[in-house]
Amino acid sequence: MGNVHSISRAAWKSDSQGSHNFMTISYLNHCDAPEPAGLYSQATYSGGLLFISGQLPIGCGAPETNGPRNASFPEQAARALRNMLAILNGCGGSIENLARVTAYIVGVEHWSEFDRIYAEIIGPRRPARAVVPVSELHHGYMIEVEAIAVEVPDRKSEIRLSTPPAAGG
Repeated sequence: MGNVHSISRAAWKSDSQGSHNFMTISYLNHCDAPEPAGLYSQATYSGGLLFISGQLPIGCGAPETNGPRNASFPEQAARALRNMLAILNGCGGSIENLARVTAYIVGVEHWSEFDRIYAEIIGPRRPARAVVPVSELHHGYMIEVEAIAVEVPDRKSEIRLSTPPAAGG
């Protein structure tokens, strides 16, 4: 398993009695999943909640392109889900922690294929889910998957803290 790199920031929080506290938000990147290509983290963690950013099926298709040109929709769906699970597992969670999964698919005609691949990879668990047909996704991919997991253990003592990548890189 790869390392998780994190930077934590404090956020202001008020409770119902008007008291003010700080809560910590950790921005996480896991080495076993594709590096973010933009100005975002693979996941953020706070108070037992893990928010996994949208994962494209990076890593499927021909190795020289690292893109979708040679990959079918089922191959892309499986890779996007595995990329999401690599982040979840690398941050201390498992499929059992999934509370919600959102998939953006190019074309409603892929819905039944997605259901089949989703059932194979996620198994009998049934977190809340939305499948959103869209007309187009970044770089010509046919699917993007994001998730929210709950009761993920706080692993800050086990992870190496690092600064996020510089803007634009």
